[in-house]
Amino acid sequence: MDVHARLKPVAGTKDAGRFDGVVSWKGGRVITPDSNVPVPSGSRWQLVWSLSLPKLDGPVTASVRIGRQRSSVHATRVLCTRCSAKANGTMTLTANQARRIAKEDAVVVVRTRSARLRGSVRVSVHTPVPGDS
Repeated sequence: MDVHARLKPVAGTKDAGRFDGVVSWKGGRVITPDSNVPVPSGSRWQLVWSLSLPKLDGPVTASVRIGRQRSSVHATRVLCTRCSAKANGTMTLTANQARRIAKEDAVVVVRTRSARLRGSVRVSVHTPVPGDS
């Protein structure tokens, strides 16, 4: 499942950024967290992500906030500290975190001492192309 967020400037900059990622099950078959396919309990999910950031002053930290802040299932996961303008990585997610992201219940926040960018995570739906495998 492809996910993305347009990182809009909140403070300290007028430039936007971009978050892109893929959420998948770390198993032998392709399963997305929003599918009805049963997944073994204790399953591990993976988020492979990339950031494209404008020029920002000072050390940059990026995180993904999963779930509503007032909810007991809210989690903040750090994507990177001292992020570069083109950062990427991989993180393991719980099944609940993967489901929340699939339901577009996540926000990416990028911070420096003087600037902040923020964007809601959206799911991209792809229509298969005939002959593609």
